[in-house]
Parts: sequence; structure tokens; C-alpha cells
Amino acid sequence: MPDRIRREAARWRDFERVCERETGRDLAWFFDQWVRSNAYLCYKIIGKDSRPEGSGFRSTVTVRRLGTMKMPVPVKAVFEDGSGETKVTERGLDTDVLTFESRSRLKEAVLDPEKKLAMLDEPLAAISDEAARVLARGWSEKDCPSVYQAIKGETLPTPASGTVSGRSSTDASNTNRLRTVSGG
Repeated sequence: MPDRIRREAARWRDFERVCERETGRDLAWFFDQWVRSNAYLCYKIIGKDSRPEGSGFRSTVTVRRLGTMKMPVPVKAVFEDGSGETKVTERGLDTDVLTFESRSRLKEAVLDPEKKLAMLDEPLAAISDEAARVLARGWSEKDCPSVYQAIKGETLPTPASGTVSGRSSTDASNTNRLRTVSGG
């Protein structure tokens, strides 16, 4: 890692370049979705089939992208004899059919079996590109009204009495305690 990055906080572009250098791959597609957009990950298994073939079974699992992010997603096929196999969807496809060959019939199929992906179960309502840009920059507590405005398209309601920035005194106190514990 470059000495400059070791001495100071890395910027996203610096981090991206280090990742690309280490993997030997162009990772723009990854950073464009995870860092520079309002894209989100949502996939569903929309079909399963298992048919006898030769001395075993040929099973298919159909996976559809429902979210706006395109990522390779692992799918585990579990068979009636307890065996299993994991394959990964093709990131560029909206619908992918994965084929598994086994000694026994398909029992179930599981998306992201190790739960490593930040994946939603259901699609979200879209937000504007402007709101996505505001969210991608990060913000401090003083920026909350403008972030709310960008996302909701309306001004932040006036805080009720006994609250700090729209949160109860207890919430603010808990946040301060969390900051202290986490070093923030």
C-alpha cells in the first residue's frame, strides 16, 4: 500500500486503485454500484426444477435480479441426500439459470448461503440521483435537514420540545455514549 495512504485517510479513488492493483482487475463496475450510486442488491429465486437424468438428477435454479445492482450472487443447491453445491450467478444477467448435476433430487436452493452480501429481500422504491449523490458523500448531524430534503423532497419537520435535532434527549444521550465507546 502506498505510504501516503498509510499516513492519512484514503479517498475512495485511492482505495479503488489499490484494490484494482492487488486483484489485477478493473473494479469500476463494483465501485460504481457500491460507492457512487443509489443501487441496491435484491435477487430472488423464481424457479426450481429437478428431473431424473441417467443415473442421477439434473436440477435447475432460476434467479432473477429485482434490485438495481448487478452482482455475482452465490446460490447453494441442497439435495435430498444431504449433499450440496454452490454456484454463482453471472453478474450481467437479469435472469440466470444455474444447472446442477447430482445423485439425488433438489431439496432446496438458497441465495447467499453464507449471508455475506448486503442483500434486500424485496425491491425498494427508487430515490433521485440527487439524493443518491448527497447520501454517497456522507454527512454530519448538521447536514441532516438538507439530506432529508434531498431524499424526501420536503423540509424536515420542526423538532418537538425536549428533543435535540428531532431526537429525544435520551436518543441524543445514547448516541453520545455510542460515540464515546466507539471512539467517534
